[in-house]
Amino acid sequence: MKITKEIVAITYSEMVKLFDGGDDAPDPKDETKKNLEQYILEMATDLAPTDVFSAKAAYVLDSMSINIPPATLLDLGVEDIKDYNFDIKSSLPKKSTPKSGKISKADAIASIKEAKAKRDGKTKPDSSPTEPPTEQPPAEDKTLTENTNMVAIPQKKFNEVLKLLAPGVGNKNSLIKNAMHVIFDYDYIYSFNGQICVIQPLKTRVNGSVSYNYLKAIMSKFGPDDIIEITGIGDTIELSSGKSQFTLSMDHTAPPDFNLPELHWSPLPPDFLQGIKTCHDSAHGNEDLGLISCIYMKSDKLVAFDNVRAIKYTMEESVPDVIYIPKKVAKLCYSKYAPTEIAVNEAWILFRNPSGVCLAAKTMFGEYPATKSILKIRSGDLFKFSNKSFTALLERASIVADEDDNKVKSVEIELFPLKLICRAGNGVDMFQEDLDIQYTGAQRMFKADPKAMIDIIKRTDELFIDKKTVGYAGENVFGCVSIISV
Repeated sequence: MKITKEIVAITYSEMVKLFDGGDDAPDPKDETKKNLEQYILEMATDLAPTDVFSAKAAYVLDSMSINIPPATLLDLGVEDIKDYNFDIKSSLPKKSTPKSGKISKADAIASIKEAKAKRDGKTKPDSSPTEPPTEQPPAEDKTLTENTNMVAIPQKKFNEVLKLLAPGVGNKNSLIKNAMHVIFDYDYIYSFNGQICVIQPLKTRVNGSVSYNYLKAIMSKFGPDDIIEITGIGDTIELSSGKSQFTLSMDHTAPPDFNLPELHWSPLPPDFLQGIKTCHDSAHGNEDLGLISCIYMKSDKLVAFDNVRAIKYTMEESVPDVIYIPKKVAKLCYSKYAPTEIAVNEAWILFRNPSGVCLAAKTMFGEYPATKSILKIRSGDLFKFSNKSFTALLERASIVADEDDNKVKSVEIELFPLKLICRAGNGVDMFQEDLDIQYTGAQRMFKADPKAMIDIIKRTDELFIDKKTVGYAGENVFGCVSIISV
């Protein structure tokens, strides 16, 4: 957006006066250009809640060198429409808009006057000074009338909201009521399946819950450029676009009480997402096993341990709390939400990204398994290899590898100078393969979980081996696999 001299002249002569100025209107002689720019933008978008009106307002904006396309004005203005009980489209001239999107200055000003008059409850504008609208006392509750509870949103944006809510939606086996619903709560939309909650900031005039699958199916029948009008009336929610209208029954479902305004948010370390991605695979996949299915975060350390492999990642900065991050939540953080802040209370840990979307998980308590003796750099024999060749060998060996009662497979690896031999078998079927390596130590043999071995060798081409573990050490990460037997 470029500020020119015309902005001051046109804004104050044509736009600010239409809004009655007001004591809070900035004076172009006294206010800084930045403050004036913000005020003008607010005035412009205040009267641009639909694409139709955006075209009519294009002349005013373009003539001020504020180069904002109508589509952007639509995005900026849709949430403002709920504050004014009037239909902008009905206040516009019937003649078509030129292809350029511009109209004459007179028509643009006339459209703004008509819109303002309609908003203020007048049938048509007059030239006499207008009194500021009488301020109405606030309602005793959040109940809204049929005429004031509609908000418009592009289908594409609402689809994006639904996709972000999906991880918090439950299934038919969920234990909590309406786990397959999304909950509209005026300023937010929630999804909550009993363990994970997603909170999406979106101002609507709706309070209640409705089937996620219904909303998803309905949105799929409209195009990305369609404008969806969302209206809450009593126990129903109306979704309409053009001549189509859906009316869905809503339940009164309360979202979890996070007390969002009172939460204290702390910044996450800049490499937090890289850290939990590195540790993710070493957390146990069975949530019933408790804390070992989590990533343990304390100070600047992230630790994961599944009784077979362990990993420790050292972050660039520290966090103030000791936190257990469920494996599923960790993956959602680095693959979908990319949070930059964290908040913790008695029952929840919450992650928030720059868009304001929150991912919340139940707080877990207990003592994390002792890993200090495992996760320390040791002296041992080193052997170097090709990541790609060693990974392929272990994947082949895993096919016939024997497994114990905990479904952990094992392969036998024997080291020789300049080569290793991998063997696997289940008592009936057998596998064996040699691999060239760089190794000068004594001959030795160990057994390990092939899946865990694959997880660490994808990060390095050199491992150490001692009496208890096979592992590697990087600049800010240390990982190892327990030797099953020697």
